[in-house]
Amino acid sequence: MRGFARWLVEYGTRRDAVAAGIVLLGLTGDERDRDLLLLLGALEDLTLYAVVALARTQPDPEIRGWLLREGFRNEVMDEYLAHLAATTGDLYTALLDPEPDEALLNRRGRHHRRAVRGRRPGRGHPRLPRWGRGSRQELQDKCHVLARRPPWRMIVEDALASPDLPTFRLALWPAAQLRIPTRERVRARLRTAPFDGYLWQSLLNGCPGAEINDLTILAQELLPLADLASGAASSTGLGPSYLPDHALDLIVSRLAAYPGHGWILIKTALRSRVIRCRNMAVRTLTQWAAHTIPADAPAAVRDALRAEPEAKTRDAMEHLLSAWQA
Repeated sequence: MRGFARWLVEYGTRRDAVAAGIVLLGLTGDERDRDLLLLLGALEDLTLYAVVALARTQPDPEIRGWLLREGFRNEVMDEYLAHLAATTGDLYTALLDPEPDEALLNRRGRHHRRAVRGRRPGRGHPRLPRWGRGSRQELQDKCHVLARRPPWRMIVEDALASPDLPTFRLALWPAAQLRIPTRERVRARLRTAPFDGYLWQSLLNGCPGAEINDLTILAQELLPLADLASGAASSTGLGPSYLPDHALDLIVSRLAAYPGHGWILIKTALRSRVIRCRNMAVRTLTQWAAHTIPADAPAAVRDALRAEPEAKTRDAMEHLLSAWQA
């Protein structure tokens, strides 16, 4: 089985075949597959598969160090791999070092008090971990005092002004904790990075009802809706070529809390090539009250039902139409 997995990984010509090979290699491989998995981990479409396979098959410290510092990165959202990288790479033990290296602090430290107390502020220490009870509140209080010091606020302000998008993204969470306004800055950044899901998420999480209409108009302006309504397919939407679909999916999923808003986006999602997008469109419409449903929504759902290739999604569409007719 390992030989078959290696063959798929080395000679496969389609992403899905290579990804399947990596999964099998994670189940049957060993230290001999280290370099191959590291090489494949550098390819954005395959990072998730390679990280899991490395975590299963490679015991050496270099791999754990790579997981902690770099292995969690991906274009969609680092959070997909952060927990796996932290647990497999043994983040706890790494942070017991009295002088952890800057790369570790920047990528994985998440504001560890003992590690950062004597250091100059840096842009890569954004979040407090949620540890157990006992000293948690005391630790949080001390970290909040530390974060309110002028040097830390200046670091966040500087990062928000940076032309580098990853640096700007890193600053958004600490800016919220320090009550630094960011919404207009995020809107401006979206004009140069319209498919960045994290930017959309930062605007949509807790968005005031008075702003949601403006955000849906902005999304209609920035997303290629005609291309995204390309017709139902069975794609799961993995990889950087699907970033516009991911942004649409994220926005549509949040519209459940804003009945009657963003119908054009939902209608586009009903005709998406990505399964999750269509499911999110149906789920959002399911949560809207009857009086908020647009007049042309039943016809749009019926059209989507006729073209839908996935049985579970068809069932959800049929259930939605039945609920509207009741």
